[in-house]
Order: sequence, then C-alpha cells, then structure tokens
Amino acid sequence: MKNYDTIVAASFGCPVILQNLHEKNIHVKRLVLQAPSGLIGNEYLEKLQEGFTFQVKDIQKYCDELVVVCSRDDESTSASFAYCKKFVKESQALFVQVDGLGHRFNGI
Repeated sequence: MKNYDTIVAASFGCPVILQNLHEKNIHVKRLVLQAPSGLIGNEYLEKLQEGFTFQVKDIQKYCDELVVVCSRDDESTSASFAYCKKFVKESQALFVQVDGLGHRFNGI
C-alpha cells in the first residue's frame, strides 16, 4: 500500500481518483473533493460510470480525513449542490459549503 499526504480532485476528477485509490489500494491522510461528479445528466460521463467499482459509502477507508467542498450555486447537471449534499451524507465527509463559485475551481 502506498501512502500520500493529501490529494485534491474536482468534478469528474473525483470519481477518477476514487477509482484509482480503490483499484491500487492507496491510502491518503486527507482527500479533498471539490464538487464531486455523480456522472448523472451527462450522456458521455454516464457511459463511463459502468467502469467505476468503488462505493461512496466506502470512501472513508481510503483516507483518514475526507473533505467535500461545494458551492451552493453549482448548477452543473452531474455535480449539483443537491448531489453534493447526498454524497456527503453517504460518505460521512466533512462538508464545506461556499457561495458564488458555481462550478469553477480556482483553489480553496
């Protein structure tokens, strides 16, 4: 098992990194996910979803601390604020809610 300090991912990068952690049995101290994509509402991304085998409820085993950051005005079809709240509840992540960023990520 490899150990890393912190990994930050945004939008579609979130399920990609989660799948990588799952497949390669990698553990991180802190995992920060910005507006994680649920892959729903985007025809192209929905096709990719079949290849993902991680479970949201199991994400905590890949990290010591899980932080999810979402903007209340994120209207992305696959990473909306409503989906983010559902993701946080299922993953039991620390939830950081911000305003005014929409689906743009310039750092947190």
